[in-house]
Amino acid sequence: MPSSDPRYVNLRVPKAEYEKLKQVKDHLSSDPKYSWVESLALGALIGLVAGMVIDDISKK
Repeated sequence: MPSSDPRYVNLRVPKAEYEKLKQVKDHLSSDPKYSWVESLALGALIGLVAGMVIDDISKK
């Protein structure tokens, strides 16, 4: 029986804001002075997902 909790989280961002974020990401990834920002953001996202999974497992 499927659970009532959604399996994935969706985030809706207006297209104009998405384009701005994409431009900033491209600028930061092309500039070697700021290349660490992308790695930091990826690490933060992985940590957030891992924390959510651990929290979900601990509630069961």
